[in-house]
Amino acid sequence: MRWAWGLPLMLITVFGNRLLPKSGPWMEQVKTAFGFVILALPVFLLERVIGDVWGLRLWSALGVAFFGWAFITSLQAKRGWMRVVQIILLAAALVSVRPLQDWAFGATHTAQTQTHLNFTQIKTVDELNQALVEAKGKPVMLDLYADWCVACKEFEKYTFSDPQVQKALADTVLLQANVTANDAQDVALLKHLNVLGLPTILFFDGQGQEHPQARVTGFMDAETFSAHLRDRQP
Repeated sequence: MRWAWGLPLMLITVFGNRLLPKSGPWMEQVKTAFGFVILALPVFLLERVIGDVWGLRLWSALGVAFFGWAFITSLQAKRGWMRVVQIILLAAALVSVRPLQDWAFGATHTAQTQTHLNFTQIKTVDELNQALVEAKGKPVMLDLYADWCVACKEFEKYTFSDPQVQKALADTVLLQANVTANDAQDVALLKHLNVLGLPTILFFDGQGQEHPQARVTGFMDAETFSAHLRDRQP
């Protein structure tokens, strides 16, 4: 049994130099390729801070750089089948550049934004109280949002864009507080509402009183959130 465990190690020790590829210029290409992998990590992290639109542009720039480098590197190859690889790499670079083209030539995302809920933005406790008064007896939903909150963006993308959710909120006054800055006003608002983390969605009745049992903390998909809206107390 011990020989069975040790045999692979012995084979690698004896024949390793013959089995492993020789060092050469290809090692530099591998280093460059891993460099692009390393660059993907900050893009992945920044996407949660700068938003989906700018995140997509960063991914686009990184993709163009990688596929462009890979295409130029592949031109050194002499084998015939590399022509197919070159065509694939060139096509991938052209696809990757699309978000940058939309940005450069002013393309808009009108079709996407039309499906989003029309929130009224509030910043302070006074603005919240004023909005509750101006609701004039209608129920109010307050969405607490931040650019660095991944689940908040999932609400925007998957839940608030759903037609059933929008229909259920048709007679509800929609408020949103963007607390990305986390400044003194944001902290005061969160403290006033006793909110410990995001995402958090609060519901108020026609008298401006919150219903704590209807409060949402954490992501809900469209179906679950629609059921929550139907079940919440007026």
